[in-house]
Amino acid sequence: EVATETLSNRISEHGATDLSVANWVAAQDQVFKNCAAGKQSPDDAPPGAPTWLQKDRAYQKAAAVFYSLDYTNAKKHFAEIAQDTESPWAETADYLVARTLIRRASLSPSALSAKPFYEEAETHLERFVSRSGKFAASAERMLGLIKYRLHPKERVGELAKVLSFQTGNDNFKQNLIDYTWLLDKFESEAIQAEEKRKAALEAAKAGNANTVPPANTEPEPNKTDDDGLLAITLYSENYADSW
Repeated sequence: EVATETLSNRISEHGATDLSVANWVAAQDQVFKNCAAGKQSPDDAPPGAPTWLQKDRAYQKAAAVFYSLDYTNAKKHFAEIAQDTESPWAETADYLVARTLIRRASLSPSALSAKPFYEEAETHLERFVSRSGKFAASAERMLGLIKYRLHPKERVGELAKVLSFQTGNDNFKQNLIDYTWLLDKFESEAIQAEEKRKAALEAAKAGNANTVPPANTEPEPNKTDDDGLLAITLYSENYADSW
């Protein structure tokens, strides 16, 4: 979609028969070949190419690397473009730095190996400001995904507050899905923990049925029934009552 829009703009600005536009199209074809297989990079812009083609070519090269799953170099290329204040792709590239980190994390073999990539992406997104507002909602969704992975307990509380607003927002559907999944996750974990606790208690009782505890055994400290459970407050529509 971005490529189609960009090509339309370039044809509108320079004409369909312009040699630089034709060069752009040939390079974009190479970029898309990376979506299926292999690793191809567009050639550099020809000598004397207009500035717009040079800036577009830098982005095309970065996209080609991203599509070829080389996320280390893709991040490097996008970060360089993000620092180029004269590039029309600076904001997009800055956004894609975080997206590249998240993609790399999602393909990591374990949660432990994914964690540093999520953490780096979280730090980047907290600094990222969508100057045009074009990527504001997407950046918020990505940050929500990271919090879902790294800080699930904090995220479910945050989502509860967000969802309590009747007006909702552009991310309402995903927020509701995440909230429901997190509640299911915590419920499942609580049930499993309780089953293990009961099994251990039964095993201990069976093993100690004929054993007299030593005289100096200290009593186990009292524990409340709600230790470790998630507290959820529900408010009525008129806010007069709550549970």
